[in-house]
Amino acid sequence: MKKKILYIVPNLCTLSGVSQTILNFYPMLLKSFDIDFYVLKKFKDTIDDKLVDSNIFMSNNFQNGNNYFKEKSDFDLFIKNQHYDIVELHAPIFSFIYMPVLKKNKIPVRIIHTHSSASSNNLLKRIMSFGLNFNMMKYANVYFSCSETSARYWFKKNVFSNPFYYTIYNCVDKTDKDLNKIKEFKNQYGIKENELLYGFIGRMSKEKNLKFLIDIIETINIDNCKFLFVGDGNNAKEIREYAFKHGNKVIFTGRRNDVPKIISAFDLIFMPSIKEGLPMVAIEAQVNGINCFLSDNITKEVDIGAAKFLKLDKDLWINEIYNFKKEKQNIDLKKFSTIDCSKRLIDIYNELLKRLEW
Repeated sequence: MKKKILYIVPNLCTLSGVSQTILNFYPMLLKSFDIDFYVLKKFKDTIDDKLVDSNIFMSNNFQNGNNYFKEKSDFDLFIKNQHYDIVELHAPIFSFIYMPVLKKNKIPVRIIHTHSSASSNNLLKRIMSFGLNFNMMKYANVYFSCSETSARYWFKKNVFSNPFYYTIYNCVDKTDKDLNKIKEFKNQYGIKENELLYGFIGRMSKEKNLKFLIDIIETINIDNCKFLFVGDGNNAKEIREYAFKHGNKVIFTGRRNDVPKIISAFDLIFMPSIKEGLPMVAIEAQVNGINCFLSDNITKEVDIGAAKFLKLDKDLWINEIYNFKKEKQNIDLKKFSTIDCSKRLIDIYNELLKRLEW
């Protein structure tokens, strides 16, 4: 009989990094475990249809506001009526709700899995988060993070010496290059076949530092080169308006659901972020042979052979862009491969089940 895992997730939105991470691991994990999902918030575009072999349970306390007290009570009742060997929380900001309940109900393996290097852009919310979750390690007994940067933010400094801490890299595989799709994509935005394409792919939020990038783009004049931003987010309108007022050289595509298929259209990807966990776009780009210019605020763990880390100095970025020449890179495909990462995660789960029997 297979052991049972419950993933507590913020949502199963198609564009969510957490959703995509789980989806990448899911097929191989299913061969060894039964997997259920407990979802905090419902979105319109989800990956539910790709999780048909799992039960998906919805919380009723986050759709219209946050009813923390009722959620804790409802989740306690839910967990009493189930039997899980492993419960993994992918929303560490809510550790104060779920981890005490899991310990109280004697769940053997209680994992907090972090995917970011910040809980919020809002200082007051960050302070509240730390106040509510300062003792998260008291109730969890296993600690996963997508990177060491993420672990340092969410856990205590000595977590790296904890025998139950693991860095779980998100898995990414190389995508077969679809030349017709790339041609169609470029034609859609008026980009000629012989033109270079530089740009950004991701969520448009303040920590992505896109105004910095726009300022750089507006000073650059490179023949046969276009600049494209792919994505959406809570800062998108402000970024579009800023670009329009400062030369209007950036093409915006908005949200796209086919990033793996169109990423190979780019010659260079920029990520001047102020903070990041482990940016999957940078890994996905490198896996597909695309060079990346990254802020030195981003963890070096993301480098698999085609990343250059730069200080957030505009003159430095401008100089590097002018001097950039696309060269073949020696890419380490194994570090983030789905097969290798999934096998490792399965081994970790099995090891934990032996070590943490209640």
